[in-house]
Amino acid sequence: MEYVESADYKMWFLVSPSELEKILSGFHLVIYNKGVERSYTESSFNEYIHSYRKLYNFLCSGQKAEWKTDYNLFELEIGITTHLHNITYKPDSHLSVPSFIEPCVTMGAFCVIPYGNSPITKGWALNQFPENTIGLVIRFPSKIWLYDSKDEKKANELDDYETWIELKKRIRNITAPLKIKNSGKEYNPHIRISEQAKRDLQCFYVIRSLGLEVI
Repeated sequence: MEYVESADYKMWFLVSPSELEKILSGFHLVIYNKGVERSYTESSFNEYIHSYRKLYNFLCSGQKAEWKTDYNLFELEIGITTHLHNITYKPDSHLSVPSFIEPCVTMGAFCVIPYGNSPITKGWALNQFPENTIGLVIRFPSKIWLYDSKDEKKANELDDYETWIELKKRIRNITAPLKIKNSGKEYNPHIRISEQAKRDLQCFYVIRSLGLEVI
């Protein structure tokens, strides 16, 4: 990378596979967090949707996920961009590593854990809490600092800021805030959910194991 990122902007959400396909339509999907083959340019859109569908169907089945056997279901980290000219990879040994000119939007699965005043709090340790996986999160830096010049760029000065805004708009258009009830009390965990996903969520292991009601 040619820059240092600040803290992320984030949006957490749950939609069906067909809805995610519509949300991501027209964007390029790229690997941003690990080495790639020398010939790599971008990831397959259809393969990514297929991977999400496998995870979604697993969660809808109500099974308890075990990291040792099901870890491959959670490998959904991906970059989202409309500016492939910013997405570069530097040769390193037998692979190439990400060396982006500017950051793209990133997305991956997230889990929830019972903590604090709410029965579920958004968490990141999927390898510790795979059974509590509940949806996806998109992220974008609020600002970056360039290595060469030390200049600062705010989010709205970055090429993929428009990608971030468009993705948020598409998600908001088909979702509403998730509300859950626990022991008669209503909570808003700040996760957006579509009507279709709302019907499916009640089957998720994490919801049933914590005795929560989706309302």
